[in-house]
Amino acid sequence: MVNNSKLKKIWLVLITLTLATSIAMETVDPNVWIVIGVSIIIGVKGTLVVDYLMGLKTANPKIRISMLCYFYFLPPLIALAMIYSEQLRDFTTL
Repeated sequence: MVNNSKLKKIWLVLITLTLATSIAMETVDPNVWIVIGVSIIIGVKGTLVVDYLMGLKTANPKIRISMLCYFYFLPPLIALAMIYSEQLRDFTTL
């Protein structure tokens, strides 16, 4: 069980990371490094949510890993789609 003080710190980290990524994506031209950085932050945030807010850090490893796979595989796919958007557009048009 995680104590309230640690949960508050994790919550503040999640809010800070969310604000940082949203400010970065709104103010900076989204280049490759920004997209990769945001994808990494999404993975970190997902890990924090699964481990501490959902309480799966000590759960059955199969359940925990299946939840974490979403945050480890989907953000890189989204990043690849943003980075190679023109190539994907050309590939999928007739």
